[in-house]
Amino acid sequence: MSLPQDDRPVRGKRRLQLLTCGTIAGIILAITVLFVAWMLWGSYLIGWLPGQNTSQYEVTIENHSSQAVVVSVLGLNVPMRPCSVRRELPLTGPRFDGPLHVEVKDTQGHILATWQLPVSKTFWEYTYKPHIRFPETGEGECAPDNRKEYMIVIRNQSKQDVDVTVNGLHLGVVPGRGGEQCFGPIPGDWAVEPKLILRNRSGRTLVYPLDYSENEYPVDYDLGQTPVREVIIFDGW
Repeated sequence: MSLPQDDRPVRGKRRLQLLTCGTIAGIILAITVLFVAWMLWGSYLIGWLPGQNTSQYEVTIENHSSQAVVVSVLGLNVPMRPCSVRRELPLTGPRFDGPLHVEVKDTQGHILATWQLPVSKTFWEYTYKPHIRFPETGEGECAPDNRKEYMIVIRNQSKQDVDVTVNGLHLGVVPGRGGEQCFGPIPGDWAVEPKLILRNRSGRTLVYPLDYSENEYPVDYDLGQTPVREVIIFDGW
């Protein structure tokens, strides 16, 4: 007479296999959903969704002439001092991979130049970044643009002191409660986002844009000067 076999280990093994398969399937589904959401959000930002007729632009304008001019682009009239650089961000413009119409006038409204500026971007770029230079070609009448170094101003509106590191270089500490400090010159191009590490007294690394902001207004400086980037650390943590 044979005794009944205990099949509980087998059933437990099957449950474990089903649980493992279900967990893996859930993880794959979650990753897929997040990826699709990220792609849709990115497509919205760069203006690639069907029916979306606008895109975002960051426009840099350089006036290499010794006279004040007005640069017209994307429906805006941007006044430029003699020998100056200005970056406007963000701007809303047409959704297309084609040239932008640029027109330059003097302060009396006389047209000095007009041309079509080629503009393009890859799928992974959220914004078009056209670079406008007047005059379009030639050396110009001003000092060369300083794109090899810049200063960085830290304004600390939080309650704690903040330790500052930029591009692997430890710069120092900015006191809390309204402390402000200018560091530099720092090697590099001001237009390239620096690797900025900010830590409070507790050792917590601050997160952009939750804890601090950068350049929330146009960059504006004179050719030959050292450009300045500005960072504002928020209160409340």
